[in-house]
Amino acid sequence: MIDYLPVIIPTFHSPELTSICIRSMEKYRPDWLHLKYVVVENSEDTSYKRDILALADDITWINNPTTLINSWANADAIKVALPHVLGVSWVFLVHNDTCVTNSSFFPSMLSKLEETVLVGTVLDPSRLNAVHVSGYISSMLLLKMTDPFPVMQAGVMIADVGDMPTVKCREEKWPHYCFPNTFNDATLIEKLLEPFKSFHVDRCLDADNNVMWMHLGRGTPKTQGVYNKPNRVYLPGWVEFCERHLNADSV
Repeated sequence: MIDYLPVIIPTFHSPELTSICIRSMEKYRPDWLHLKYVVVENSEDTSYKRDILALADDITWINNPTTLINSWANADAIKVALPHVLGVSWVFLVHNDTCVTNSSFFPSMLSKLEETVLVGTVLDPSRLNAVHVSGYISSMLLLKMTDPFPVMQAGVMIADVGDMPTVKCREEKWPHYCFPNTFNDATLIEKLLEPFKSFHVDRCLDADNNVMWMHLGRGTPKTQGVYNKPNRVYLPGWVEFCERHLNADSV
């Protein structure tokens, strides 16, 4: 099993999300696994740089004042970050509105690398049913062979940011895997224990049906106050839940 893993985290004026994301990985990272974080702030904002750099021993901060937005900005951050992790076999691409919740997460994900070239936490059924870039580990070779940017056809997005590695896997018949999760299978919610059962975000499960990973979804728009739909978890609720979980003595 690998013992070194680069983690690429795009962010945009969102210190609370980025902090929770990194702190959760540090809390549940096995002692034998070294994580190298590459945080790409898609602006000139450095107001929370010092706080983020203090969260772990190996963090690279990159300011990327891109004019791109949404999926294109996310893809641009990935493209900017990849030259900082050359010489590795595997790369973890992750959204900053995510949280590791169980020590089973990294062993579970890494164990799949013995038989796949791409392993993730959720599938996006809206377009290609691709392993979603909100949380997946890909071989570096696969990332080099594909473009992270969305693909447009006749003005319609047919592939979102980070979808092309899945497309390449299907073309070449390379194995890839996604763990069970409540976004793709809502019936799994009934198997969960509180407090995770009633916390309505995307939840990814390990082999024992323990929640090992959560994804808020629409984290940047929610942080910027430009996303408002009923019956959703928003930034205050996410922060309160994650902080309570991360500060618990036992889980």
